[in-house]
Amino acid sequence: MLNTMPSVKKFYVAFWILHCVLFFIGFYPMLMHPIQHMYFNEGDGIKNYFTLISYIKQPASHGLFHYTAMQYPYGDYIYFTDNSPLLAMLMRMFSLYITDTSNYAIVIMHAFIMLNMVLVPFIIWKILKKFTTNGWILLAGTLWLTWVTPQFIRIFSSTYNLSFSIFYFLAILAAIQIVEAYYENNRKKLLLNCIIIFLTIFSASFIHLYYILMLGLPAGFFMILHSILHAKNFIKRIQYFILPIFTLFCCAVCVIGVISATDVYKDLRLTVPEGSDIREYEVQFDSLYKTKHGYNTLQFIGGTAGYGGEQSIFMGNFFFYGISLLTLYYLYARFKLKKKISVSASEKKLLLLFLISALISYFSACGDWLEFGRSNTRYDNYLNPLFHIEKFYPAIDQFRYLCRIGWWFYYMFQFVFLIL
Repeated sequence: MLNTMPSVKKFYVAFWILHCVLFFIGFYPMLMHPIQHMYFNEGDGIKNYFTLISYIKQPASHGLFHYTAMQYPYGDYIYFTDNSPLLAMLMRMFSLYITDTSNYAIVIMHAFIMLNMVLVPFIIWKILKKFTTNGWILLAGTLWLTWVTPQFIRIFSSTYNLSFSIFYFLAILAAIQIVEAYYENNRKKLLLNCIIIFLTIFSASFIHLYYILMLGLPAGFFMILHSILHAKNFIKRIQYFILPIFTLFCCAVCVIGVISATDVYKDLRLTVPEGSDIREYEVQFDSLYKTKHGYNTLQFIGGTAGYGGEQSIFMGNFFFYGISLLTLYYLYARFKLKKKISVSASEKKLLLLFLISALISYFSACGDWLEFGRSNTRYDNYLNPLFHIEKFYPAIDQFRYLCRIGWWFYYMFQFVFLIL
């Protein structure tokens, strides 16, 4: 690692000054006039606001799980209304049993979204500090991973409940610390972080059901790869490998179990997925090097493309700008400052876990087919775990927007470049 800064306090202070300035600029309307603004007021965005408010305001006799303003005249269950069920239920219970705050539901939801932007830097800084004490990298990396992400732009789109990046960074931090627990032979640390990753993914899944796949799939392969890389000690220290995998399995079972136990209409729902394998909802190869129209005016490599927002896992070319700057910094440090980047054997394996889980995430986001460029030539995507899972569990195809799984790819590669 590059450990050129003995003290990072001044960089920590500098970060929070910059972050507060950006926060005030970015959220000025919501801070100054919270009742008068929405993040997105058309399409699914306005629908999600409606489902949130109407659910909280519906009579107490309808209970917590049933929602009456969809699928008339039968209604539906809260998990399928895209209104952030966990937060909506908490707000509804508060309004029913403590004091009525239903008129401020949108303001409260906005507050949760802004709170995410306040809390996330603490976690990112902690992750980066495990690998470097270079103040510049800590400052720039934390700023970058807070503001320049696919999830940040979700705040101002129809699916604002997918903007909670805190779930990603908590899951990544817990995964790292599970690996650390193995090297330290620390069972308490292992158990604590298994609990953290369980609660993180379980809670996230009831903010938006896609989180169970977006976090559970790459985190699961992260743990499986961890077991493979340390296969020599698998039997001797089996709890460090089995417990994390079992935790993620239990999390998925619990999420499905809660929904099945409370969804009276489950036997009426379609068992054959509709609308799956839609290319506009999957990552295409040229989204790796082409920017989306309107994201930036400077063309880096490959020009621009008209792919949809669901495919823009890199926020256009910003991803490559970051790689370029970090490459220049690496060359400067290596040849001008004569600083060697030293990585321990355990850190090399951890970085390898980052990279392989990132690639699995990317290929999962590509769907059942691989296409290179915009040609009509297709190849079966055997590198996609979902390609094989759907053979014996077809319901997995209900997750149509596969490109969202690629967010893990984005975050993992960012961490690798920052750490190196």
